[in-house]
Amino acid sequence: MNVTTAPAMQFRAGRLRGEHRFFSGAALAMIGVIAFGFAPSFYLRGVISPRVPMEPLILRVLLHGILFSGFLLLFAIQVWLIAAGRTDVHRRLGRLAFVMVPLMVVVGIVTALGGVTRPLTAPPGLSPLSWLAVPLLDVPVFGTLLALGLTNRFRPTLHKRYMYVAMTDMMIPGFGRMSLPVPVHFYGLMSQIILPSLFLIALIAWDVRSMGRPQRVSLGAGAVVLAVAAAKPLIWSTPAWLHFAGWISAPFR
Repeated sequence: MNVTTAPAMQFRAGRLRGEHRFFSGAALAMIGVIAFGFAPSFYLRGVISPRVPMEPLILRVLLHGILFSGFLLLFAIQVWLIAAGRTDVHRRLGRLAFVMVPLMVVVGIVTALGGVTRPLTAPPGLSPLSWLAVPLLDVPVFGTLLALGLTNRFRPTLHKRYMYVAMTDMMIPGFGRMSLPVPVHFYGLMSQIILPSLFLIALIAWDVRSMGRPQRVSLGAGAVVLAVAAAKPLIWSTPAWLHFAGWISAPFR
């Protein structure tokens, strides 16, 4: 081995180990947030008292929960496989995502539209038609980010960051179902923007540490997630949105 290349190889190996630690730790935290947020309403329903009254668990909601939980399990396994150096298995298993992601988008939207007739699915004081803005905007966003992640599966730098930002978007409903120690009027800002922003800031900080600059996917995709999160409360009580939500949900009532 050329002695001049040894330090460079050691540096790359150390950077790769750091990359694995960062994304593995972030994946565990993301899955933990979602599992904890949905524990009272889904994972430990009947064991943990919910923060607010809940609608009955019907078939389409159960299917929605199982499908999204299956994707979380797949995501955790995929991150572990990369950390273990099993890129070959990671790529073969990743083919499941090409089936699961379209199903998640369709089932998520259908479940949301059917939820209009289930008023307890919306937070207290907000109509189901207004709350429909959350899934109808969020589901296409994380579906698109996951699709971009799959499209860039042979470009690891982009692939990891698209998947990371998509999972950040998926955490927002989990944060929204937690009992956060903040005033009621501050709850939406905390759960929809501030807490997800912490994960996006962590990603950008890692970019700077590992590459010397923020990666464009981290900035661009993260900005989209935050822009959509900020837009939802601005539009969901407008006459235009209420008219659209009533029209698109009519076949599901």
